[in-house]
Amino acid sequence: MNLDGQTTLRMAEKMMMDEVDVDGDSQIDTDEFTEMIKKTSTSLGTAFHATWDIIVSLLILLTVITMPLSLGWEELNEFFFAMNLTVDFVFLFNV
Repeated sequence: MNLDGQTTLRMAEKMMMDEVDVDGDSQIDTDEFTEMIKKTSTSLGTAFHATWDIIVSLLILLTVITMPLSLGWEELNEFFFAMNLTVDFVFLFNV
């Protein structure tokens, strides 16, 4: 592969195209794209990430429901305090 005189961006594009474009038609079709994605992601990492996203989404929903109740009624604020604090630490860990 001759890369003399090419910009860094063009070299990266050429290397990517050579790696992914299996049939050499200078286009990445659906099958080639799917194979590239399969190579770059592991099933365990993907499953963990999807599970984590669902958990955080449910905690956001819980916060959306409980926060207005906690702000509106002082007795509920005391009831939800420990749960909200735990959820806040999970959000901090997520960041």
